[in-house]
Amino acid sequence: MKHTFKIFMLVVCLLVACCVCLTSCNGDKGKECDHVFGAWTTSKKATCSEEGTQTRVCEKCQLAEHTAIPTTDHDFQSMGVHAPTCTENGYTEYVCTACGETSHGDFVSKTGHTYQTPAVVAPTCTEDGFTKQICTACGEVMKSDYVAALGHSYGLADKIEPTCTAEGKANYACSRCSDTYSEVLSKVAHQSVTDPAVPATCTATGLTEGSHCGVCNVVITEQQTVDMIPHTIVVTSEAVAPTCTETGLTADSHCSVCETVISVQTVVPMIDHTPEADAAVAPTCTKTGLTEGSHCSVCKAVITEQQTVPMIDHTPAVDAAVAATCTKTGLTEGSHCSVCKTVITKQEVLPMIAHTPVIDAAVAATCTTTGLTEGSHCRDCGEVLTNQTATPVIAHTYTSYEWECSMCGLDECTVYTSYDDFYNACQVSENNGVVRFFYNSPTPIALNLHMFALQGNLRYQFAFGSEAGKCKVVSNGTTYSTVTFEVEKRSGSYALMLSNVSFSNYNTVIRSDAYDLNLVFHGSAVNLQTTKGSNGSTGASYGAFQIGNGGPGGNGANANTVIACNGMLKIICGAEVTVRGGDGGNGGNGGNSDSSGSSGGKGGNGGNGAYAITANDIQVTFADGKGEDNLILAGGRGGSGGAGGKGAVFMGIGGKYAPNGSAGSSSLPTNIDVQYK
Repeated sequence: MKHTFKIFMLVVCLLVACCVCLTSCNGDKGKECDHVFGAWTTSKKATCSEEGTQTRVCEKCQLAEHTAIPTTDHDFQSMGVHAPTCTENGYTEYVCTACGETSHGDFVSKTGHTYQTPAVVAPTCTEDGFTKQICTACGEVMKSDYVAALGHSYGLADKIEPTCTAEGKANYACSRCSDTYSEVLSKVAHQSVTDPAVPATCTATGLTEGSHCGVCNVVITEQQTVDMIPHTIVVTSEAVAPTCTETGLTADSHCSVCETVISVQTVVPMIDHTPEADAAVAPTCTKTGLTEGSHCSVCKAVITEQQTVPMIDHTPAVDAAVAATCTKTGLTEGSHCSVCKTVITKQEVLPMIAHTPVIDAAVAATCTTTGLTEGSHCRDCGEVLTNQTATPVIAHTYTSYEWECSMCGLDECTVYTSYDDFYNACQVSENNGVVRFFYNSPTPIALNLHMFALQGNLRYQFAFGSEAGKCKVVSNGTTYSTVTFEVEKRSGSYALMLSNVSFSNYNTVIRSDAYDLNLVFHGSAVNLQTTKGSNGSTGASYGAFQIGNGGPGGNGANANTVIACNGMLKIICGAEVTVRGGDGGNGGNGGNSDSSGSSGGKGGNGGNGAYAITANDIQVTFADGKGEDNLILAGGRGGSGGAGGKGAVFMGIGGKYAPNGSAGSSSLPTNIDVQYK
């Protein structure tokens, strides 16, 4: 027991002496020490998602140095093989056993369809025939070698004959498909039977010829009554006609049919002259005329003698003036006799007049059609006085909002809808998992961004050179975290339109060295933000039988600004837009030390929150009914400071907590005032 107690006291004395020496050495912070560091020891193992920490200690003064251990590679394990199908490639799915991140690899090309033996489907009356093949893997049906439909083959099935009083009917049926149709047969004509005429006489009426149907007795042609005919006169003694110079006799006659006496011969007295007019002859301006007279047409005796009428004056007729035109001479007014055509007043020739010009208005050229200069033509004859010449088409007028021509609607953007097309159009470099597309063509582009999000776990950086045109970015609503837009320095301005995109990015989402950066937010909602800065690591701690102060906590990382522009930033807000700077990372806690008389480590400082936007000046205008309430600019919060570590108490030395780290600052939404217009 006594020996044990002596050994114990000796050990205590040695420890006290060591502590005094170490305290003196640590108090100088190693300023006078020519350090001799031991081997690095791991205080925190690195993983595939988080850095580790290693420490080494000076063997003389116990000063500790800390350094980070890089993250390790993922430990991917196969989770299963997805076999290829007829239309989709096969692949092997991998998962990291440490952090759970997944990846696809070992791609196998799709197999294509495997069709069974073709089957022939014969054509019918109404449907085409074809050759059919079915994929034995997925069931897809392919039709080919079409044969036209045969059409119906109709034949007479039965028939009801028509009559002169009722229609008939013919029924037809298809010999292949039993389809039927009917036809109405028109009534047949009546079978005419003649009803003979009955001739009229001088004592009885007669009938005309008629007819009736011999089947149904319907009268076809009705018989009409014929009046009695006159007597058939037979002259016994001929009549002697009287004249204007001799008497005459009547005829003696009877009916040869009924023997009736018609007339007895008597004396007929002389008749009067039969006057015949001798027409008047009108006088003219060249001949005398005659008055009207008359004579007997039988014996030619003059009844009224014609008298001579003297000649009349000329009858003037106006020869109308003919107005001169720009293509023909004219005539003055003249006159002539309308009867004999003698010229009374001669017409004189009038010279042609000048053209009357009419302006043919200029036609403005558009971006799709040529125009015309102003010209003129004669109003009266249509002759072209000044020719119109064609003017060339003008340039398209593009708006800064939709980048479509305001006149014809042409979209000025070249649309890239696939990764390969855009990859081939750009200069591309890849480094440490980052793919950088450098686009330097003056042709504007439209990116369907979700096409790029399908290419594994790579980070994408879209850089635009001094010659690049405008860029329109659209999305299918996917949230992106690995895309950065970078605008190279240039003399002019650059425009970028984002439509329905959402970013949650560790890096700055949009960074520009352009003189002007024009951002157009379009669609329903655009969300841009940077993620929180990483937290500081915890300081190394020491146990009771280790010598050394607790290590300081790591500082939290500062978050990145969302939009950084070194020139003028102009925003057109036509959507619900949120721009939110990331929060600063939290400071790590200082390490503790249970070594007697050692101090705890100081807590790490919190990282600073990020601005939403930094620029030399910011101007915001609103479109599509949007206002200030639709644009949210929010800065990030500062990270909290880490807690100081605690040292062990021994003989009144140590035992106090080290100072806490300082909290990071919270940033305002932007670094300058925003001007709303």
